[in-house]
Parts: sequence; structure tokens; C-alpha cells
Amino acid sequence: MTQEEKIKSIRGIFWDYAVDPRETLRHIEAADVDKASLRRLFVRCFERLKWDDVVDIWGIDRCLDTEGDEVRRMIRPQLRGKYDRIYAALHGKPIPLSRQEIEDIRKFIAPLLSRRWYCTQ
Repeated sequence: MTQEEKIKSIRGIFWDYAVDPRETLRHIEAADVDKASLRRLFVRCFERLKWDDVVDIWGIDRCLDTEGDEVRRMIRPQLRGKYDRIYAALHGKPIPLSRQEIEDIRKFIAPLLSRRWYCTQ
């Protein structure tokens, strides 16, 4: 993603605030910045952009450095499952399944298991 594309994405995120996107991008890329403000920026980006764009703007190393529990509390409840999956994948942990995914797996496996049971008798 080019610098101009990053600025355009940031401008789309903060359309409702009088924020300079170039200054926001410098703030994201700076090393010595307040962690709390970076967390708020990351959450805003995460909630409003595709994950690929978040990685392009922040960089994979900065995404890995986000404090999971702090950021998770700040994310809207309906997006926490998405964050949990991405956070687990980035840190090499097992990816949690949603309740709907578990129900779909059960519906798919049930006929197979019953067929297998009756074939052995």
C-alpha cells in the first residue's frame, strides 16, 4: 500500500473528525508514542477497515505488539470474535470457533457418524 493509499484509508476512518491523516499516519509510525492513544487508533482501524489494510497501515510487527486483553475490551462486542481469531492466528495459538461454526460442524458430521455406526454392525 502506498503512502497516499494509507492516507486515503485513514481519511475514510476519521471522516467525522477534523483530523489530519498525515499526522495520524506519523503518529502510528512513531516509536515513542503514548500506548493508550495507539490502542484507540488501532481499535478504530480494526473496526472500520479490512484486516489486510490494517496490516498495511500498521505493519505486522506493530499488530503483533498490540496488547490483546486491553484492545479486546475496547472493541465492539460483535467484532470481538473476529479479533480473537486474528489474534490467535498471529500468535500461533488455536483459532477459536464461533457457536455457529460448531453447530454447522455438528450438522455436517452427524449423518457421517451415524452411517459409520450402522456399517460396523
